Amino acid sequence: FPSHDKAGGKNGPTYYANTELFNGSSWTNGPNLTAALQQVSIFGTQTACVSVGGINAPGSGNARVSTTQNYNGTAWTNSPASYPTGAQGLNSFGSQTSGVASGGYNPPTYYTTSNTWNGSAWTAASSLVNQSLLGASTKFAADGSTGLNMAGYNNTPGYTAQVQQWTTGVTVPVAGSWSLS
Repeated sequence: FPSHDKAGGKNGPTYYANTELFNGSSWTNGPNLTAALQQVSIFGTQTACVSVGGINAPGSGNARVSTTQNYNGTAWTNSPASYPTGAQGLNSFGSQTSGVASGGYNPPTYYTTSNTWNGSAWTAASSLVNQSLLGASTKFAADGSTGLNMAGYNNTPGYTAQVQQWTTGVTVPVAGSWSLS
């Protein structure tokens, strides 16, 4: 991909709200998230994306958050719609108006749940085949109808190279499903 966003993070005890934008050859500073978080999941494009979940800084309770934020290329704003559960390290893909978030972790629970995003609300979807935290995700279709959740960490056996594929119906709106690839 020629462009990419990265937001939030942690260095030692310090949590960051920074957004870094990559234009294909170099990184530049972008506007801050609405809160300092680490292990935030982001999906969409560089000028229209969504962040979901993460861990609050210790001074803010060190809690896993369910916050959903939208980015319009200029600023981050909190969405009135929260993710159904507070979690860190969600795997996600899609666009600002059609995305999927899955997995994640909120001690002591590793999640297999998935939720779809329609631009304004989260809806429960089918579960992952296996738990996944901090895996790589990618979409194949711009509308978020097909994508992969690759590798990551799960409760058993730990780090995994497993690939799980998401697919939805093409001609009618149906719930998506996960399968092992």
